[in-house]
This record gives sequence, structure tokens and C-alpha cells, in this order.
Amino acid sequence: MISDIRQQLKNPVFKTILWVTVISVCGGFSVIPALLRNVWSSGGPWAIKVNGFEISRTEFMREISDKKDLLTRLRAQYGQYADALLYSMGLSPDPRALAFESMIREEVIDQSANAVGLHISPDFINEKLHDPSFVARDLGALVPPYVYDQDGSINPRLLRDVLAKQGLPTHLFERKIERVLAQRIMLELLMLCSYVPDFVVQQRYMATVPARRFSILTFPLEQYIQHEQEQTITQQELQEFFDVQNKQLKRYWTPEKRAGVMWTFSPASFATSVSEEKVRSFYEENKSKLYVNEPTKVQVRIIALSYNDELSKFTARAQIEQAHAQVTQEPEKFAQVAREISQNEFASDGGLMPFFARGEHDKVMERAAFLLAHDGDISAIIEGANTFFILKREAKKLQVYKPFESVREEIRAQLTNHAFKQEFLDEMKRMTQAAQELDEQAIHSMMIQKGGVAAIITAQPKDSSKHMVELFRLSQGNVGFYAEQGEGVALMLTRVEERYLPSLEAIVDTVRNDLVMYRAERAHKKAVEEARQDARILPVTEIAARYNAQLMRTDLISKDSSDALKELNEKGITQDLLFQLEKVGSMATAVHDATGVLVRLDDIETLVQGASDSQKTTVRAELDNERSRALVDGFVASLYRNATIETNDSMAPSNEDYSI
Repeated sequence: MISDIRQQLKNPVFKTILWVTVISVCGGFSVIPALLRNVWSSGGPWAIKVNGFEISRTEFMREISDKKDLLTRLRAQYGQYADALLYSMGLSPDPRALAFESMIREEVIDQSANAVGLHISPDFINEKLHDPSFVARDLGALVPPYVYDQDGSINPRLLRDVLAKQGLPTHLFERKIERVLAQRIMLELLMLCSYVPDFVVQQRYMATVPARRFSILTFPLEQYIQHEQEQTITQQELQEFFDVQNKQLKRYWTPEKRAGVMWTFSPASFATSVSEEKVRSFYEENKSKLYVNEPTKVQVRIIALSYNDELSKFTARAQIEQAHAQVTQEPEKFAQVAREISQNEFASDGGLMPFFARGEHDKVMERAAFLLAHDGDISAIIEGANTFFILKREAKKLQVYKPFESVREEIRAQLTNHAFKQEFLDEMKRMTQAAQELDEQAIHSMMIQKGGVAAIITAQPKDSSKHMVELFRLSQGNVGFYAEQGEGVALMLTRVEERYLPSLEAIVDTVRNDLVMYRAERAHKKAVEEARQDARILPVTEIAARYNAQLMRTDLISKDSSDALKELNEKGITQDLLFQLEKVGSMATAVHDATGVLVRLDDIETLVQGASDSQKTTVRAELDNERSRALVDGFVASLYRNATIETNDSMAPSNEDYSI
């Protein structure tokens, strides 16, 4: 196969073009051999150096471009959840940061493969090029699926076109494939070093697969509260509890209180008004953003072909390319082609969609539709979420604005409030400066003369209202002010009641109730622990009787028993509490605000041997995958951490926002 490709690409003119363009477009695949990279980047600008080997600026910028394309597709598929998905995978939504991390990671793996002397034979390369799953997974950016013929062989003409677009000579194409294979073999060798002991498989199996039966004892807190309420509490015990709580937590201190005067002002107080000219001007300047009655709408015809996997994607791409060639040459046949091949609900109408505005359909499709400049324009082939599509614009309706008369008073009120706020704040600054020389009565008179409506207010620190927060910022006799929602507020602090510790006699009932609760909670927790110790030698029925606990026995419960688990969770018995138990007779406890829980594992489901072995095999496969991934990630992280990495300042990752 490689020799066939060489023959197809030996045309001297074509080869010259490739060599001229290769420098500017290389780097779309970040596994170029380190030695070859240094040859190319010699004398040219570099972006990153890894252990002395250069990654050129051209490569880095190309990788950024690839990552932008990746993010665009991801956001088209997952919408508002795309960035959250990236963060959950430990990835950045910044294409520059993604490219930076990716290229260094690939480089350190390449260098590791070179260090162990991996050699890839041409026969192996040829074999892998005929493996569609390998090509789709590892060479998707280099060898698109449509270069393959129906018999699974590479079409040299199509491959030549692809390489021409990417600016890759044949030998570099071969080296890229060789490096991808070397890298994969290196990682597979690492995975072979992973080992999962049988006891770990058994632990995971027992924790996740068999269903279990439980005995569950619940200990209501209420009965312990009732018991403590019946006990005599001495004055000395109250005093000791009171003193300890105040020393450690300042529990019974009365918080500081403040009082003041609040004056409220309205636009009418300041005789604020806005001219008709300003109202009209605001409408004209903002109608396209604020006063759209009907948004711009477009009507298109659509040809859509869906796919589910790489094989169907290959077929869909070939079919959509053929359709695109036909409709661009014969636009009048767009509706006919849509009826014949389109795979959505509009096909029977020749692909004609109803008029739609932005936000009603897939973002990628909408963007393409609104970019069509004229009726009759046909889009390029566009890839959405598991779909290829072509659009033809039929008509466009421009946006319709709300009539000025219908929004005049709304605008006037908005502008009036804005003008009032500025006037109020300016006036309050002047008045508060003057108030520094006045007493409280003079300040009050000045506020009333300006149209303020007075009210007496009191506040405590836990009050989070705006005027209360402002009151706690003031010193006594000082004035503060703010404006919001068309209202102006001025405040003056007139009285401060410092926090203090009341005597025990003044709050004796509160302290007694707190001591009762404190003792009940301690007794409750102690009883649950003692019951756990007793349950090692006594039947749960006897434990229930001894501690006046409520006994419940469950049917077989697995992690898939959602209804039963939900019911137990509502009682404070969590899935984690239940399934941490792996041996019959083992117990666990939990104490919540109102209930204590003791759980004992009574029985574990006995599975049929064949089914059990099969499930253990599945568990082992999951653990093998987890361990091998962890080993590879750790190995690469170690290479990364110990690598000597240099960057040009202009090429380093930035905080630039690339969100779409």
C-alpha cells in the first residue's frame, strides 16, 4: 500500500507544491518525530521546547486551530453543558491551553518511544491502514473515512487530494503514521504492566453485584429527650453549662442592636423629568436590542443525512457530497433531492422548513441558515450532531419592532429613574458634607425639606436587608445613602445598643432546654454505639427490646433497587451505609439529627456459579481498564513533570475567552 501511494504521489509538480506548503501547514497531527521537528524548525520561530526538542510556532498554531474546531463541534453537540463536560474531564475550554497540554503530552510519549527503540515495519503500517477502526480512532484527523473504497482499500486519488490540502509529502505522511503506531504500542506496553489481584476483584464484586438482606434498628432521639426532661437539673449544673457555652461559643450573648432614621425619596421629590426628545432618541438607539416585537426569521430548505457510527458516517458523507455537487450545479432540483434522500420530517415537503428565529433549532444549523446572504443561496456541507446537512435559503423576514407609542411610558420611567438616581446621589454627597456640621434635628429638617419621608428603623447583624446593612456601616450621628429600583434612601444612625451577656436567671428556661437537648444527644449517640457492641453477641430482636429501638428487616436489596433505596434514604439510611458491609454479621452505624441507625448485614445473595463467574469477569475487565488507565496517566504525568519545558511568552496558554 505504501509503495502504491508513493507511485501516485510522484508527480514532480505536485511534489514541489507539497514541499512549498508543508512548512506553513504542518502540525495538524502532533506526533511528528522529534528529530524531524528540529530540522524543520531550525532557524524558524518555536513555540515550545520539550527536553531540548522544538515544537514550531506553525505546529502550535495549527494545533490551536484543530482544538478550536473540536470545541466548536463539542459545543454544537452538548450546548451549554459542553464546558462543564470538559471541566469534569480535567480539560480546559481554552483551545490554546488544550493545544499546549496536548502537544507536550504527545512529545514526551514520542520521546519515550524513541528511547526504548520501538521500530514499526512497513508491513505493520500497511496492515493498520486497512483497519477502519484504527484509522477512525487514531488517524481521523489525517485520513478521513471517505478516502476508502467499498472494499476497504484506500483510494489513492482521494488520499492524494487530502494530503494536498494538508500540505503533506508522502514520506512525512508515512512518518506520521509510524509515530502514531509507535505511540500506541508504547501505551499498550504500559497497560500490560497493570495487574489486578484476585482479592481486589472479589472486593469490588462483593461491593457492587450481589443483593443483600439487612436488619435495621432505628433509635429515635425523641425518647432520649423525654427521658432527660424527666431528670432533675440542679442550679450548679445549669451554671456550669451556661459558663462553658459562653466561654467556648459565646452562645448566650445578646447581639448588638442599632436604631436610626431612614428617609425615602422618589423622582417626584426631586421633580425629575425627561424630555420627549430623549425618550424618542433612546427608543431609536435601542429598539433593535430591547424592543423587538418579531425577531428576524428565515425559511430554508434542508437536506439532512444522519449517522450513528463511523461506518454510517462514511456512507452519509459520500452521499451528502454527491448531493451537494448536484444541487450547486442545478439549484432548481434542491427540493427534488431533498424528497429523495433527506432523512428528517421536512423531506416530504422538499426539505422546506417553516420560518424560524434564532434559538428554535440546532445552533450549528441556525448559524448556517442566517449566514446565507440571499434567497437561493446554498450552504456548504455542514456537520452537526451526528448529521450532515445542506441548506438553501428560500426567504427572510426582517425583525419587527414594538411601536414607539406602546413603550413610550416604559422608556420614560426608565430614563427618569436613571436621571433621578444620579441627581439623588449628587445631592446626598453635598448634603452629607454639610451635615457634618449639623445636629440630628437639623439633618432631619434638611431631609424633610428635600422631600424625604422619614421612618424609625431598628436592626440586628443577621438582618441582611440593604438599609440594615448600611446602618451597620455607619458611625453614630453619620449619614449614609444609596439608590436602587427608582428609590433613594438616606439613613442616619441614632442609637447603638452594645452586645451583652444576660444573667442566667434572665434566660434560665432557654439554658435548661439547651442542656436537656445536649444531654439527650450524647445519650442517644452512646446508646447507638453500645447497641452495636451488644449486637455482636445478642439477637437484633433483643437489642431492639433493650434499647426501645424500631426493628426493620429488608428483602434482598441491590444497588439497582432504586425504589427500596429511595425509601430507606428518606429515613436517613444511605446506600453508602448499606453497601460498605461485605461480610454477613458485619454492622455499621450512623447518627443524624433526629435518628440513630444500626445496620447489620444478614444475608448475601447466592448467585449461580456461571452467572457469578461471568459477573466477576466483567468486574475484572472494569478494574483492568481503571488500573491500566491510571498507570498510563501516571506514567505520562511523570514524564511531563520531569521534562524540561521552555515556552515563548507569546505562545504560552492564556486566559483568553474562546467561548462561543
